[in-house]
Amino acid sequence: MFDNIQQNNQNQSVQLASNDYHDMLMNAPIGAFSSTPDGRFIYVNSAFTRIFGYDSPREMIESIKDIGKQLYANPENREEIKRYLEKNDERLNYEFRFIRKDGSVFWGSYNVRTVRDEKGNIVYYQGFLSDVTERKRERESLLKTQFAIDRASDSILWVDDEGYIVYANDSACTSMGYTREELLKMTVLISIRISLLKIGNNIKKMYGVWEP
Repeated sequence: MFDNIQQNNQNQSVQLASNDYHDMLMNAPIGAFSSTPDGRFIYVNSAFTRIFGYDSPREMIESIKDIGKQLYANPENREEIKRYLEKNDERLNYEFRFIRKDGSVFWGSYNVRTVRDEKGNIVYYQGFLSDVTERKRERESLLKTQFAIDRASDSILWVDDEGYIVYANDSACTSMGYTREELLKMTVLISIRISLLKIGNNIKKMYGVWEP
């Protein structure tokens, strides 16, 4: 009798732990999913549903019949991931463009792993997904700004609190007569002094007069 009571308590503990895990996953701030190789969802949490613009996990699971064709901007991307996961059981921080319910496109980054049976066959995939559209836009904007600054006609130097040069654009390197690597080892005062000495030496060569 005692053994039966102990077994029942253990079963209840396992069930409670399973329920707690399910609730935690459902309410996690990042999108979570399980899907089959043929393109159907087994599970999606609330965050995953919101990212794609569906009203509930149930609606999304019932609406999506082919994940690759319905959710990927380029369906071949899912096939690419499937081929990768045949040989490797996990893929981290992979970024693709996805399609929301309303047809809008966004960038998503996700981690996915395989779950296999005892024979090594893939039964389903498990993964997490987050919307990184804003981060991608910020990164692209920074790259465009960097490109423009690098090629600006004016000399541009960025200096830290101690006076060391942390950035020099192409014009600054040309006008000061240093490579970028050389400038990044100097303080701005040293670079200016050396540049003045160079100018003075050039004047001396031209006119035969120079007093440092």
